[in-house]
Amino acid sequence: MKNKIFIAIFTLLLFLPIKIYAEPVEPTINNATPKIKLESPSVVNLNAGGNKDIDLTIRNVGAAAAYNILTQATIDSSAPFTISFVNDSNAVPVISATGKKIMKLNVKADKNAKSGTYTVSLTHSFSNEVNTNFTESDTFAIKIKNENSAPLINITNFTNTNAKILPGDQFSLTAIIENVSAQNAYDLQISIEGIKTDEINLANSTMGTYFPNFSAGMQKYLNFDFVASSKIQSGSYPLTFKVSYKDGDEKVYDKNFFYYVNIAGQTQLDKSQPELTDIIVPTKIFNVGETATVSMKLKNSGQINLKNVKVTAIIDEDGAIVPKTPNIILTQLLKPNEAKNLTFAFAPTSKAKTQNYSIKFQVEYENVDKNSFEQYIGINVNNPDSEASDSQSKPKIIVQNYSTNPMIVTAGSEFDLSMTFKNTHKNKRVENTKVSLTIDEAATSTNEQKGNVFTPVNGSTTFFIGDIAPSDKIEKKLRLYTLPTATPKNYSVVVNFEYEDEKHNEIKSSETIGISVKQPTKLDTSEINIPNEIYVNQPTAIAFDFYNTGKVNLNNLLIKIEGEDFDAKQSAIFYGKFNTSTSDTYEGNFTPLQPGEKSGRIIISYEDDAGETKEQIKNFTVNVQESMPIDDNFTPDTPPIEEPKKSWLKNPYIWGAIIISVGVAIFIVKKIRQKKKGNDLDE
Repeated sequence: MKNKIFIAIFTLLLFLPIKIYAEPVEPTINNATPKIKLESPSVVNLNAGGNKDIDLTIRNVGAAAAYNILTQATIDSSAPFTISFVNDSNAVPVISATGKKIMKLNVKADKNAKSGTYTVSLTHSFSNEVNTNFTESDTFAIKIKNENSAPLINITNFTNTNAKILPGDQFSLTAIIENVSAQNAYDLQISIEGIKTDEINLANSTMGTYFPNFSAGMQKYLNFDFVASSKIQSGSYPLTFKVSYKDGDEKVYDKNFFYYVNIAGQTQLDKSQPELTDIIVPTKIFNVGETATVSMKLKNSGQINLKNVKVTAIIDEDGAIVPKTPNIILTQLLKPNEAKNLTFAFAPTSKAKTQNYSIKFQVEYENVDKNSFEQYIGINVNNPDSEASDSQSKPKIIVQNYSTNPMIVTAGSEFDLSMTFKNTHKNKRVENTKVSLTIDEAATSTNEQKGNVFTPVNGSTTFFIGDIAPSDKIEKKLRLYTLPTATPKNYSVVVNFEYEDEKHNEIKSSETIGISVKQPTKLDTSEINIPNEIYVNQPTAIAFDFYNTGKVNLNNLLIKIEGEDFDAKQSAIFYGKFNTSTSDTYEGNFTPLQPGEKSGRIIISYEDDAGETKEQIKNFTVNVQESMPIDDNFTPDTPPIEEPKKSWLKNPYIWGAIIISVGVAIFIVKKIRQKKKGNDLDE
């Protein structure tokens, strides 16, 4: 029976339909695509008031033909010229692979146009043979020269050599002064306002700088040495750089440039920290091979010994600047108030360019733990040979300047990062620039903070820039958020560039910027305890608890009371340093001087880790009563209370007298009876 069932099933399977599947054969797809780019020109020179037809060479750099090409040109609304294509030359039916076409663009400049370089943006729309649409972008520059325009002087690229300036510190400001116009300037004078002996004063620098002839396009490096007074308070102090110059007709022009010096607070941590003071940096411009000598003092301004203090000069310039003396100086022991003179020498090489080079001095030392801090100086270098080789050099993008708003970023908050990117090459432009920001991991102290301290808000830390013309600048602003757990310090952010030159060679470079972060302070208090009844001229106690619930220590903590008609001279209590996660109790008093409803306030002031003064105010209201009068002749109106009369029955003396009297009476009666009885017997 089983064999019959098996045979039936096998027979049924023989008659079932069987499908054979074969691997599909994919059609051959041609991946070649067209790509339209501007081949030339990169820069067009034009005089103010001029009218010129420009030949734009448009090339298909792709591997397939481009169809229905339409090129459109746009300029900024503030540009002092107009543009238009001639005879619809911007519309081309087809450009074969590697082929090119000439489009004519008419440019008409305003006769009052200011001398300068302006950008024209091009947008190419086209398709391939199967009507897939593509878009490419280009830019080129129009350089306008106005022989009749006034000279224009700018001071840019202010750089502070000291990242953290404390009272008594010396620091240097470097900058670039440039004639960005086509006209010569004469009798150029630079002076500085805001210099005060008890705040910020000049050190080893003159008050003014003079140039008798400052020709068109000229650039000079400026260096000013300052010293902060030992009595200066923490805060931001403005310096005004006033520039006065004349044109060829003796007309005087005045311009002001501002720089704000941030002074940090002197905290108790400084009692165990070495300082680099009396830094002397030569202000001259050094040629290749010349030696620049930098001197300074290493001082222990604290109250305990410092061990193994190491000062290292670090130059990250790929051989452009080399040390002429040992770049590491080690001091095994530095006693309190002891100072040691240090000298470093450097020399620019043939690899150097005409610019200001920064040198970092890293100080490492031991007290309880290992600590370190950094300080920067700048050396001006002149190398004409580097400019002569520009035709063979690659274009370079730099971060010309940057800023954060606010200057010191608070952890857990948003801030704006503004950057200006400049193509430093005088003749070559850059294309298809990709910019990305990353945290320098070597500068972070904890693994969890590598690369994730700053996050973008409604955007990305990677963005693209189409083209940057020679010597042109592009500004970019990012909105970033700082993690609440960020350690208070200066974070090094690496700006990475990936771009192409005019021949589409790929180039990579990077720049480093610094963003300072501080933790927010948080001081909480309990309810204020004040008596319900308060009288004039009577001391009144007030008390409350307070807690440091933030992540940073507080310095110079002071609590005091102020109020309307209050005597609170003895209410101030100074707590000094108040560590995180600690608590204390304020117990003070004040004396009201007048009756009625009076307002008072408790003022809590302290400094955060950046030296910025913070203040909390807690208001309160009290109802002050008149003091109760005291009269020595005071008698009460109520009659005196009479003592209740005691009953004679409850008097033990009366009862005793009664008992004695009764006893005596009984005795007398017995005697009388006995005497009477005796008399009867005698009878």
